[in-house]
Formats: sequence, structure tokens, C-alpha cells
Amino acid sequence: MKTITHISIIVLILMIPIHWTQAQCDSTSDIVQDDADGTLPNFLLPAGNTFTATCSGKIEGVSFWTRDVTGGNIGGVSVTVQLWSQPLSSSTRTLIASQTRDLPFSSSEQQQYFQFETTNLPEVNANELYAFRVVKNETSPKELRLRTHENDDTYAGGEIFTGSSWIFDSVSEDWDIKFEVNYFD
Repeated sequence: MKTITHISIIVLILMIPIHWTQAQCDSTSDIVQDDADGTLPNFLLPAGNTFTATCSGKIEGVSFWTRDVTGGNIGGVSVTVQLWSQPLSSSTRTLIASQTRDLPFSSSEQQQYFQFETTNLPEVNANELYAFRVVKNETSPKELRLRTHENDDTYAGGEIFTGSSWIFDSVSEDWDIKFEVNYFD
């Protein structure tokens, strides 16, 4: 009788549905690298930063800071922000979202926020590496310079890269663009 009771209990336990849960992404999960002590020159664009997703969910948008946006008095500079999965591999790197807008001319530091289309927000998985990339769509004389942190590795979850060929180098391995990645609440 004891054996039947134990078997019955085990069977009942196995029949209870198990739900695996993950941390809910919200504004407390946002990735923030808000230190800036340097400036990335315009000639190094396109440029970006890798980051490690803090939870599994949807990305609403990406911010970066410009030191200045120059080259005219009317309009601005057309810029695209791209979001990539598997950024370290040139063979499997995949574009998962992009957004283009004009940045207004400014001679002071400005936060530039790029919100992705709400009907098709990119999804990320916790603890996986992703990257955002800032691409200037216009040639000189229009320029923008990005704010960076260069003294130490305050954001250990990623690093800066520059150029069309995604150059990661030992000189800038501890550098980061001043940025935020905002999760969809």
C-alpha cells in the first residue's frame, strides 16, 4: 500500500504543469552606459557598441549622445541606427532592426533617441551579445561626433567598434559610446 501511495504521489507531481519563467523586461532592465569623457571623430563612422542583453524581451529603442552635429544651418544629418545579433561573427551577423531619422544641427551635447517600429520590435535573448551601429547617410561637410567613455571599462558588457568593417582593436577595447538600450515595457 505504501508503494502505491508513493507512486500515486509521484504521478500527481509529474502531472502538475511546470512553467519556466524569465525576468520580465521593463525600464529597470534598460542598459545604460552614461559616462562620457571623450569624443569619437566623424571619420571613424560608422561606429557602434556591443551590449549584453539583460533579459529576454523586445527592444523599444536605442539612444546615443552626440558632442555636436555640424555642417549647415537648415535641416540636419541623416543617420540610421541598426541593431544586430551575433555582432562578432561576420558570417552570422544579422540585422534585426533599423531606424533612420535626421539629427538637427547642434553645437552642444544631445541625446539622440531612435525608436523602432512598434509593430515589429526586435527581440533579444538574455545574456546574448548584440550591437547597435550608427551610420551617417550623408557625406561631408555634414558631420557628427559621438560621445564616448575612454578611461576605463565602466560597461563590461560590450565595447566600441568603428568603420565599415566593424574594427575591434586593443587600443579601444575598454571604450564605449555613451548609450542606452531601452526595453519595451
